[in-house]
Amino acid sequence: MVSPRYLALRPGESKTVEVKINSSTGFEPTIHFSTSNQSGVKPIFKPEKLHIPSYGMATIPLEIKISKYTAPHPQSIFIFANAFFLRDILITDNQSSEDSYFFPKTSKNITKVSNFVVEILPKLTDQEKFAELWNIYGSPMTFVYGILAGIAPVIYNTVRKKLKKLRLRNSLLFNKM
Repeated sequence: MVSPRYLALRPGESKTVEVKINSSTGFEPTIHFSTSNQSGVKPIFKPEKLHIPSYGMATIPLEIKISKYTAPHPQSIFIFANAFFLRDILITDNQSSEDSYFFPKTSKNITKVSNFVVEILPKLTDQEKFAELWNIYGSPMTFVYGILAGIAPVIYNTVRKKLKKLRLRNSLLFNKM
């Protein structure tokens, strides 16, 4: 099972989702993963195989990359899990339990298919990009602007007083000459 079951991405974006695997308790299969070929969508398992512990649960990351030239559309991603495991075979004779035999381990392959949807959204417009940037940087910029607006009169008065003193000193020097 993939978590989340629905993913929305834009061209050029990528995201990693978690694929959860359940197996019958007691068996320890090795599972090989693959996906269906998709146009503009590249699912990548890292690693491509996974050994399930005896308690029967594990997760594996699946990275979904969207080509920057992909047109907007919904896309189903099919995940194939091929489980390979060894098991002991117990054969019991009808006469007594002393006549039970364990045969050597045999292998078994089981393939399961799961899917989830990737919604490829349109590229962001310039206005949407600006709105996104403003959402990130707007609050800090507003805070800095507020501080500057608060101290601007103090700075203005300080500079004005210094200029007034400088003019007064220059006029006194000029008059002495």
